[in-house]
Amino acid sequence: MASPERAAKRSLGAAVYVRGKGRVQLHCCSITSESGFGVWVIQKGRAHLATCDLSGSGRSAVVSFDQSAVRCEDCTITDATPHALCARGRAQLVVRRTIIANASDRAIYCYHSASLDVSDSHISGTRSPTAAAVQIEALRPDDAASVAIARTVFVSNVGGDLSVAGNVLRQVGSEVRAVEVQAASAWAASAVRDEHGQLQQLHARRPPSAAADATRRLRGVT
Repeated sequence: MASPERAAKRSLGAAVYVRGKGRVQLHCCSITSESGFGVWVIQKGRAHLATCDLSGSGRSAVVSFDQSAVRCEDCTITDATPHALCARGRAQLVVRRTIIANASDRAIYCYHSASLDVSDSHISGTRSPTAAAVQIEALRPDDAASVAIARTVFVSNVGGDLSVAGNVLRQVGSEVRAVEVQAASAWAASAVRDEHGQLQQLHARRPPSAAADATRRLRGVT
């Protein structure tokens, strides 16, 4: 069994790490990480995963931060903790013909000004009652995120299928059948980890007080 010090270091690492302007293509690979991320892409890195199997990573299976970009095609991502895919900053995440199953919290989590484009995929079995399978948030004053979802199936996600909050440009195809829910963090601060694993606070606006609600009603403001 690893010492606490080694375990802590492993949780900050990844099986595949891409930074700077690095490029990586992974084809027909099986990827997992004992304690860290499966694939971790930061800065202006690029990663293309095709027909890969990512199972049971200690932290999220694929993360894309800063101005990086990740494309997943024909992949299978199972039993991720807490998220299968996560994008932050101005990262770009494209998902095609991919199966995402049994993530402990979310199948896909995007925030700040990240962009998400998903099509022809299958998302099922997320296990958190307080998190939607796909969640996109742009809550800070300068955030501007986007989400596009087409021909994607949602099945048996405990916390709902889709949650969008803040300044998010959305394009969800009429053929997509998703249970949409309000993000818990749309009215509160949520804690997220940066690329070093340190907790940061993502501050969002709070719900108006009862007195403020009454004042708005008296003024005819809804």
